Amino acid sequence: MEIYLRNMAGFDSVKAISNFNIPEIFEPVVMLTLGFPGEDENLKSEFLVPMGENRVRRDLSQVIFGGNWDQMK
Repeated sequence: MEIYLRNMAGFDSVKAISNFNIPEIFEPVVMLTLGFPGEDENLKSEFLVPMGENRVRRDLSQVIFGGNWDQMK
């Protein structure tokens, strides 16, 4: 599907807790963005990421929570 995931620096964890109703037992430590890439010629060189041939990916169910916080027990 050519959807990419990228970590983001400098996010506000207090706003994340408030905006996403994250329970107090969790501490957000990373923010990610998910989307389709733009054209490489429109990107600054410092944002280009080399794409490896032999990368091993985890199953998405291991790294993405898609439910309701109230379902976590």
